Amino acid sequence: MGNSASEATSKTVLILGDFFLQSVEDKIAALGYTFQKRALPAAPLDWIEMQKDLKQLITSENLLAVLMFLSKEIWFYTSSSEYIEIWQCLLKEMMRATSLIFVHEENFQEEFFDDSDEIRISEISETQHLIRDLLVYLKNTGLVFNYLVEQLQLISSRLLTHLNIMKRITRSEKAEYFIKNLDSFRLNLSDFANRINKYQNLENDIKYLILDYALHYLTYTMSEIEDVFRQLERDYLEFAERLERTKQLFQTIKTSGIDLVPYQKKSEISLRVHHFLDEIDKGVFLHLYVPNGRYQEDQLASFFRLFESYMQRVENLQFVIETRRTLHGLIYDFKSKDMIINSTDIEVAFSRFESFMNLCQNDQKKAEALLLRAGRKPSEVSRLMTKYVKEYQRLLLDIEHERERKMLDLRQQLESEALELTYDTSLVVSQSVEPTALLSLPHNFDPLSITISNSSVVINPGVQSYIEHAIYGDIHYTTEDKELLHFFDRYAERLEAIRLRSDLEQLKDTSSSEGDRKTAKQKIAGFLSKVAPSIGQSALTVLTAYVEKLLAGR
Repeated sequence: MGNSASEATSKTVLILGDFFLQSVEDKIAALGYTFQKRALPAAPLDWIEMQKDLKQLITSENLLAVLMFLSKEIWFYTSSSEYIEIWQCLLKEMMRATSLIFVHEENFQEEFFDDSDEIRISEISETQHLIRDLLVYLKNTGLVFNYLVEQLQLISSRLLTHLNIMKRITRSEKAEYFIKNLDSFRLNLSDFANRINKYQNLENDIKYLILDYALHYLTYTMSEIEDVFRQLERDYLEFAERLERTKQLFQTIKTSGIDLVPYQKKSEISLRVHHFLDEIDKGVFLHLYVPNGRYQEDQLASFFRLFESYMQRVENLQFVIETRRTLHGLIYDFKSKDMIINSTDIEVAFSRFESFMNLCQNDQKKAEALLLRAGRKPSEVSRLMTKYVKEYQRLLLDIEHERERKMLDLRQQLESEALELTYDTSLVVSQSVEPTALLSLPHNFDPLSITISNSSVVINPGVQSYIEHAIYGDIHYTTEDKELLHFFDRYAERLEAIRLRSDLEQLKDTSSSEGDRKTAKQKIAGFLSKVAPSIGQSALTVLTAYVEKLLAGR
């Protein structure tokens, strides 16, 4: 379902960000598309112009996709209030296109500035106290030279830390003046320490002259240094505010609905972009993997066929659901040349389908009117309605029959063991007969439950394995899998959770293609990075290592 050459050459990939990766540009060219590159500018007005260019590309229907690369510096320096509306407008335009935003993995841990955890305003006042205490100490008699050297070296070291931070975070118009003064003060204190250390054990007056000069120097430079420290405090406070605004900006972008892709290496970017562009080129916007033997797999296939027919004949969309087989499952590829480009759109389409089927059964006049508006001939409207109602009712019946067969099969398998244990054993299988509920089967890990009155009973592993295979098919779920599924359910939207589970199952199926499995692993790892603040570092580390292990086939 790839685009024709004439269509391809008219489409452009917009690359936003100061980023170069030859393999990405080569891939775009190999598919027959062009690209435009725009560095993310420093001035707000330039961002507005960039947003206008994006809007024009979308309006002209010449835009294929948007790839944005956000560095730590861009996050940090576009988080001020003057950028809020700009970001909102830009994200709104990007939502109209097929877009990916690449973000370094550290940003998902809310690290937007190198060594930001070491920038603490309390350290400024601590250094000031050390300098003031040293000044008082120098006025005393009976000085301990070793102590003086240690204090001077300590203060000099702390000043170097403040100096390096000030160079990175200050936005003062007098930045050069303040930095020069602080550096000069630091170097002089370090020099005093070296000279006192050199002469402290010699019987001459040089060391006392050095002490007098140090006291004089500190006395007459304190006011200037206090000015520097006041500016540094302002810088620190402004930095803390900016860091907090950056975190808020990250949350805004994370909840915008645009896919955020975490990465550590450029190779990860190449893999994701190549897969992303291949999918767009083929018109694929959604994959769902269903393991062999999964409960209601045949009914799910029937539902998809009926839904596909509805999209083509009622909504007049260029829409198709294709399938690919692996040794252990079936992959459904949802393809469209129309504007179904994300999870929300397809969920809305499922909802429209259900509404249409309800009309066919309960209000045939409205259903007929809908078909006529879709361009169907009056002579075929009645036939189409009969066809849809018949197939839909057959699907509902098949769903119920499959539930009953599964319950009977499991009862028979468990009967002898259950009778030996207790007379109060029950099986419950989900009784929903709404076809779209079939989509939730991957989302709901326990469509079947077994209750045995004697709580001390443990079902033997063979029986447990049979039960799991009867419900979940060829895929076996480990403890780590179940923890991942729990996080998908808790932190992802409904269809996104289904997609993530599908990715996990495809990753576990070693007969799937290497590219599909690598992309599935990347999406799961990306999800874990996004929810890291909620699940904790320990779970992030363990589960990230686990999906790496799955990719290696272990």
